[in-house]
Amino acid sequence: MSRYELIWAEHAAEQFDTLSAAARQAVLTVITEIQRDPLGRGTYDKTADRYAADINHEGISGLIVYIVGDRHLRIVVLRVTVLK
Repeated sequence: MSRYELIWAEHAAEQFDTLSAAARQAVLTVITEIQRDPLGRGTYDKTADRYAADINHEGISGLIVYIVGDRHLRIVVLRVTVLK
């Protein structure tokens, strides 16, 4: 399976930049899983036409919201929310 290109929306990149090192690592772990299987890793919201993947890594929990472009193998991260 081809690996999807990752694109960060400006707001998501700003959210990521404010996270602690541990939270950033948790997000990147899930992002890697999403890139391997974007349709299977997240839950699809048909109404909003987007996916959400939970973060549950070494005590860090949260949510990554993204869209998938299958035609060009792209994932656009829209939002990153981390709860401790």
